[in-house]
Amino acid sequence: MDKNLKVGLFGYYSYGNLGDNLMAFLLSRHVKSLGYEPIVFTKSPEFMSGWDVELCSSVTELVAQSDVIIFGGGGLLIPRNNLSPAQADFTRDMGAVTEAAKAKNIPQIGISLGGAGKSLDQITPAERQNLVRGLTHVTLRNSEDIQLLEQAGIDGAFFNDMVWTTADQVPVAKKKTSGRRRIGFNLYMTQSRRYRLLRKILGMIVRLRPDLDFIFIDIHPGPNGEFNAFAPDRMPKNCSRKTLTDIEKACEEAATLDLLVSTRLHFGVMMMSYGGTTIAYAGQEKTRLLYKRIGRERLFWNSTELFQFIRCFLLPGALKRTISFGQTLTVADVVRDAGQHYVQLTKLLAGIAERKTEQSGAH
Repeated sequence: MDKNLKVGLFGYYSYGNLGDNLMAFLLSRHVKSLGYEPIVFTKSPEFMSGWDVELCSSVTELVAQSDVIIFGGGGLLIPRNNLSPAQADFTRDMGAVTEAAKAKNIPQIGISLGGAGKSLDQITPAERQNLVRGLTHVTLRNSEDIQLLEQAGIDGAFFNDMVWTTADQVPVAKKKTSGRRRIGFNLYMTQSRRYRLLRKILGMIVRLRPDLDFIFIDIHPGPNGEFNAFAPDRMPKNCSRKTLTDIEKACEEAATLDLLVSTRLHFGVMMMSYGGTTIAYAGQEKTRLLYKRIGRERLFWNSTELFQFIRCFLLPGALKRTISFGQTLTVADVVRDAGQHYVQLTKLLAGIAERKTEQSGAH
């Protein structure tokens, strides 16, 4: 078996998003643990400089150096229209990677990819359809996407999102500075009337609950480090702000929280992997599907349900009941199932390494 196998990792890793970078971190560590050489594609190396893996910012170089390409994590199967500049840039790179890998005739594998239960012909833009058709094997994070296997004629299986394995892969000691409950808010808001009202509600909550510590968290800061997430204009003594871009520091912070309210999927899953309770507010369809699957529908709040904030934080006993509900739901089976992404990847890479060795011997 060729232990010099070079494994290219491609995903939404160039835009400073903690959740996507977490998947690159988990996969690169696993590949390295197998004795292979991971190469992570990113145009933002500052977020990965301490990982001790090779980084690459050129599609041409990534494919040229790699024996296999892994499309690792993220909602790459979700239809996207009206692309943002970052999404358009990512789409161009993804299209170029799939075409170059096809031309080089190297395997392309998808690991923990997510969609929205749409059929292959409904997935847009075209580069996403081409990605699916070019894969030799894929593990999916949503059971609703299983139909894509038959439609594209590829092998694969469904397992729970690999981010559920975060606590196992990045163990941390839970540390609290006091006995006070720690409440994390990781919310990204627009300037709509609804969100202006929510800002007022949250400002009221932090003033009326001096017994709680509130941490306002940004996991996707601006290009110059601007704090992009919501935080009150006036910060009482029981409030603080934190920007989390380092994976291990983010895990340490998540492990200390009693409750997290987030508009993002994967920071919430990270938190739940450490045994905490996460409320998904104004989440996308991918988030709703996940919460339904794990029996936490009551912790998925639609964007219109502003009353839930008042109920949860201001009605006597409601916060305790919410936290207890999340903590009593075991995720052990979910985490065990999510570990199958690594099992499948290990087998696939072993087969590719063996074929590489055989081909080298033939020459």
